[in-house]
Amino acid sequence: MGNTKRSHDIPTVLRFFSIVCIVSEHFDFFDYGGGGAYLLLLLVGFNIATFKIDKLLSSDSVKGLLIMFIKVLIPTIGYILILNIFSGSFNLESVLLVSSITNNEHPKGYGFWFIEVYIQILVFLYALLSFSSVRQFTRNNIKQSALILLVTSCLLLLITKYGFNLTYSYQRLPWLLLFMFSFGFYIKFVSGTFEKIVTAFAFVLTTFAFNGGVFDTGFFTISFLILLFLPSNFRINKVLMKPVSFVSAGSLFIYLTHFQLRTVFETIGITSPLINTFLAVLFGSIIFHIYNNIFNKKILNKIISAIYNN
Repeated sequence: MGNTKRSHDIPTVLRFFSIVCIVSEHFDFFDYGGGGAYLLLLLVGFNIATFKIDKLLSSDSVKGLLIMFIKVLIPTIGYILILNIFSGSFNLESVLLVSSITNNEHPKGYGFWFIEVYIQILVFLYALLSFSSVRQFTRNNIKQSALILLVTSCLLLLITKYGFNLTYSYQRLPWLLLFMFSFGFYIKFVSGTFEKIVTAFAFVLTTFAFNGGVFDTGFFTISFLILLFLPSNFRINKVLMKPVSFVSAGSLFIYLTHFQLRTVFETIGITSPLINTFLAVLFGSIIFHIYNNIFNKKILNKIISAIYNN
């Protein structure tokens, strides 16, 4: 397994721009062309491959992946449950995070397809790595395993995309979007200019196939190329990275809360798309850090440690 020291700066900056662009477009402030949620999925794969998989395989335990899953699952289901209760109409599929598959979303739009797919892919990865034989094969053949995952996900994309009618789902299905996660996971193990060029070419062709033969995900593609070609130890000034890291860490909570926060801002008379974008990103980040410091660090981590120690 690779021991190259990698910087968090590049994926952190890309996640920052992804969530800011998503909110900006949703609030009609800035149309960046789309692809932010796709990039977030890709970054999940990249971050697991870069910062988690070595520890997971060396410890021969999926504990780290389970903790990651739980830390996403609890606030997501909790928040959606609150929205369902106070909306006056209850939608079980949105609470169970399967509405993107069943195509039965909450009538008021209280569903978050990106987070649903994100969690569904984590469930798949956790189930796969729960087999000791899979962990052993991956540990001994990490790059080959990443390539197998990538090729399999691309085949799933082609079979699903061109073998079935997916207009009902807006293509928001885990087996269809797995290729984004897989490309992020695979590029951690790519080395050499030629191999990077081949990977970039494969990525462009795959996204071209995903979009039905249309190049309309420029933000997604450019971000992928930055992640692929910039040196792995590339660093940005620490002062600049502080606010970027603050927002990037809260991307899940920003994604969950930004529409409801806009409603609050507009209720008190703030209607500017620019100001609402800024405030939604800021307050979403603050809510996350409060939640993380109180619940994750002081409660959840202790519960998980107690369970595993026993």
